[in-house]
Amino acid sequence: MDLIKLWVDDLGGRFPMMTPDIYRAAIDEAHRNGLRVAAHIHDQAQAGGLVDAGVDIIAHGIRDETVAPGLVQAMKARGTWYIPTVNIDEANYLYAEHPAWLQTPFLRNALPDQVAARWLDPQWAPQQLAGANIPGARKAVETNLRNLRILHEAGVAIGFGTDSGAMPQRVIGFAEHRELELMTQAGFTPAQALTTATAEAARLQRLEDRGRVADGLRADLVVLDADPLQDILNTRRIHAVWQAGRQVSDGPSDATHAP
Repeated sequence: MDLIKLWVDDLGGRFPMMTPDIYRAAIDEAHRNGLRVAAHIHDQAQAGGLVDAGVDIIAHGIRDETVAPGLVQAMKARGTWYIPTVNIDEANYLYAEHPAWLQTPFLRNALPDQVAARWLDPQWAPQQLAGANIPGARKAVETNLRNLRILHEAGVAIGFGTDSGAMPQRVIGFAEHRELELMTQAGFTPAQALTTATAEAARLQRLEDRGRVADGLRADLVVLDADPLQDILNTRRIHAVWQAGRQVSDGPSDATHAP
């Protein structure tokens, strides 16, 4: 996928915000060269300006306020993609709130040993939950879920992402399954969430050889022991993983007890 990504976020006033004249020039130049543009945002004001400037993808959800009807309509009319990444804020408190999850193979196998040791320290969870950023993170998750529901119901194109790996608490391999669960909390059916993470994710990236189970496409498969259409948590009941037609992994040793 050929694109550039812009950072249009001042991180709560800690850094200068990219100005509209700069991001408009960058978007115009990228489009002249056949490149699409994604933009990291946090707030609605920047999202609205970027959509008006022709950005192709809004990366990360709008988390400061409820999305305005005019912006919803503009995104749908322009075909702007929206990747909510709800888990990025929730991860700041999720594991501290659920320390028992750290004992389950599905999560424990995804953690580096140093991260697991730190999180298993009895002092870590209360310290994490007492952090100054936690109330803001909770509000961001609530707002992000509400906006995801609004945009999904309006027919805006929804992409899938987690920002996993950017910070230790954004656990690679677990964050993706948690994001699927969060999407169902925002009104997606399990089938819609799975389609977003597979076929729609491939469509966003313009990858025509994957994302669906069909003749002639790459056999990238997660084989499950239970039906995820009945319960999205069944995506964690992994039997095997196949990549490009070859089995590359078995599931966790005891996925039936996954959180």
